[in-house]
Amino acid sequence: MAYLIVDSACRNSDNYHASGGFTTNKSRKLKELWSFGIFFAVILENILHIHQISMKPSEISAFPMQLAVATKDGLSINEHFGHVKQFWIYQLSPEHCRFLETREVAHYCLGQHSDASAMSGILEAVKDCHAVFVAKIGEGPTNKLKAIGVGAVPDYAYAAVEASLLDYVDKLANSREDI
Repeated sequence: MAYLIVDSACRNSDNYHASGGFTTNKSRKLKELWSFGIFFAVILENILHIHQISMKPSEISAFPMQLAVATKDGLSINEHFGHVKQFWIYQLSPEHCRFLETREVAHYCLGQHSDASAMSGILEAVKDCHAVFVAKIGEGPTNKLKAIGVGAVPDYAYAAVEASLLDYVDKLANSREDI
């Protein structure tokens, strides 16, 4: 854009001739300005390109995204966060749901007590996911997930895994904001 502004200003000056370019001392200064404008535009373009490359994928596009599911059988979202033995990890786009892997974790909820080391292992296991789908989750674990940038989604409890994930991603894609 800077190039276009400088180029337009120089070409519209009285000292620029289509056949001969810049013709006077004053016009040489305009030529330097025009050259600087091209230089500035190239630098600006490179800065924007470098910034775009260094952005997190979530800042460029939310898709594909990874989602973790607490499930006993792989068919429905039927496991309480604190009782989960493994998370099933899926990669999602608005049109596609693909199972990637399972990640083993230790039980967090031990009745009236909780295991802090198990929680750190769970957080490590899901830190690269956008959200964790669970049948149920308490406020404490929800806040710990939120602190690492992972959402807790109990809204699809006992529903089919793939249909739930695709519905969530569809809502996310259509709203353009985190849900």
